[in-house]
Amino acid sequence: MIATSLRLAGARACNKDRQALEKLENGKVNPTIYSLYEISKALEVSLQQLVKF
Repeated sequence: MIATSLRLAGARACNKDRQALEKLENGKVNPTIYSLYEISKALEVSLQQLVKF
């Protein structure tokens, strides 16, 4: 329940629906650079920090 609520809040923060965010998390789709940018802003990290590996 908490994980679902956090996922929904995260999805809303980056202008995505929950299912779209789950597909990204599970590697079923490749994110666009703009999607990565939105996620980084929602997480309050730089895009460079988000994609650093």
